[in-house]
Amino acid sequence: MDRLKRALDGIQKIKLTRRTLFSALGMVMAVVVVGVIVWLSTFLANQINEALTADPHAAPSVRFDIEGFEKLQLTK
Repeated sequence: MDRLKRALDGIQKIKLTRRTLFSALGMVMAVVVVGVIVWLSTFLANQINEALTADPHAAPSVRFDIEGFEKLQLTK
């Protein structure tokens, strides 16, 4: 009878540690997921803000110098 009681106590301790382990892992995973969501939201907000506040006339477009390319005589 004493042996059975010790075996049951051991099983209850194992369940308690598994429950504790999975609870801790679940909490860590929840914190990581919330952190990633916050980071992605911040990144998206910054990118949208840059796109909406950009000055379209700030920099002239880069043009290819055809005459300079022909002077190099790379094509025959």
